[in-house]
Amino acid sequence: MQHGNFEAEDNRDLYDAGGQLLSDRHAEEQLLGALLLKPQAVDKVVEIVRPADLIDPFNRQILECLFSAHGNGGEVSIDAINAKLGGKDALIGDGLTVGRYVAHLIADADTSNDLSDVADHLQQISERRKTGEAYDIDWRQPFVSRFGGLRWEEIATLGRASGYTWLIEDIFPMGEISLIFGDSGSGKSFGTFDMAMAVARGLKWNGKNTEPGLVIYVAAEAGKGFGKRKLAYSIEHNLPQDADIPFYLCTKRPDFFASDADVLALIEEIITVSKTYSQKLVLIVLDTLSALAPGMNENASQDVSMVRKRLVVLQEKFDAAICLVHHKPKGGATPRGHSSLTADFETTVEFEIVTDKRTPTGGNIHRATVRKQREGKAGLRWEFTLPVVTVGRNKWGNEETSCVVIPFETSQSTARGGYNGSANELLLMHALYDALGDYGVAPPFPLPAAISKVVDVAHIRTAMRAKVVDSDTDEEAADNRFRGAFKRAGDKLRDAGIIGIQKPFWWATGKPVNGMGG
Repeated sequence: MQHGNFEAEDNRDLYDAGGQLLSDRHAEEQLLGALLLKPQAVDKVVEIVRPADLIDPFNRQILECLFSAHGNGGEVSIDAINAKLGGKDALIGDGLTVGRYVAHLIADADTSNDLSDVADHLQQISERRKTGEAYDIDWRQPFVSRFGGLRWEEIATLGRASGYTWLIEDIFPMGEISLIFGDSGSGKSFGTFDMAMAVARGLKWNGKNTEPGLVIYVAAEAGKGFGKRKLAYSIEHNLPQDADIPFYLCTKRPDFFASDADVLALIEEIITVSKTYSQKLVLIVLDTLSALAPGMNENASQDVSMVRKRLVVLQEKFDAAICLVHHKPKGGATPRGHSSLTADFETTVEFEIVTDKRTPTGGNIHRATVRKQREGKAGLRWEFTLPVVTVGRNKWGNEETSCVVIPFETSQSTARGGYNGSANELLLMHALYDALGDYGVAPPFPLPAAISKVVDVAHIRTAMRAKVVDSDTDEEAADNRFRGAFKRAGDKLRDAGIIGIQKPFWWATGKPVNGMGG
């Protein structure tokens, strides 16, 4: 059923063999919406179209209600229409309520339409449906290409020279399938989740603009452990547990290899779920290919082609970016399996562990590189670390942990001996020790008991501000500068392993810092 932005697989518009419309739900909605806004306009259409001319059964009932009230010399109320359809909280199908549908009709109505023309169009379509004839064309869209046909003047319109719109500017295009690949442990799943959260929250990602909206994440691999990733991300980004974020997780894997059944079921679920969010669906993540296609021979072109065909079915159903996560053979340079895995995708991004440098404390640095981008900028890269975050304790009292993505600045390098901090970093460390001395407390659960003391970051901020902001300066300007300096220093010290952070608490790890004395 298509109701404006709502749609269901089993109720799409019908066409005859010549490609002409045999139903037009959009026109039905426009007619009803305009009549709900201007009930007096019923006079213009009552002799042209009948409820039976509409193909949607709910639309028929609404038109009957409108015509009945008109015949009785009155105007129908919204309450009466809701009651006619079973009550405003009654389900029309797939989670859509009567009240929400009626509200949608009114909100999306275009009152500039000539309702006589709309009614005549619907009557002709109804007649065509009954007789099988196709003399007339759709009054709104004379012809709809089945293969994305564009006239010259429609190709590469101003502002969209490449024909692309971007999910992540210059990296992941909308409406296409992108491949994310890497060795086990390369950080590809954590990096993909971090990207998905930036999209769902409407944030920039690695300095790139994002198209915000609903994210559907199919965790076909490690779905049961995804909760710990959420907790780690929430702790790092200080998100409340009930944060309203348009992110939907599928924890059971569909099978894209055995048959079409699971692909069609996944499409149906995505359609249903999308109706429950106000945000537009912009990203579908499939993590990972091997978990989605059990039994597939990744080196056999016919097996890969079969799975690829089902991915395309998903792609063509939704105008969203699709990111497929896949493995790489250990020591290899390309995605695991047949070469068509690379050839057939619009964009490929490789995740790997950097081998020529480490963090100042000897930790791994992870790197992502755009290896292929048909219309964007191949070669773009970004680096990050994956510090461990404690997210709770199990029933035996042992720590439960996960990782979180932290951007890594390439200017950082391996330190010899103690950590070489900037002037602001040293000031922050002095402020941390001052605050620990004055306000430090034992680490609360779930922080490890091995930490001697922790302190609320507010006390550290106050102590450092007293060291760097003069009382006679422009307070607002000074605060703005201080907040930026404090955050940058804190991020670098955390990435270097000099301090630990689990908001709102900070602590010193004990690693040596040059210039801090004994």
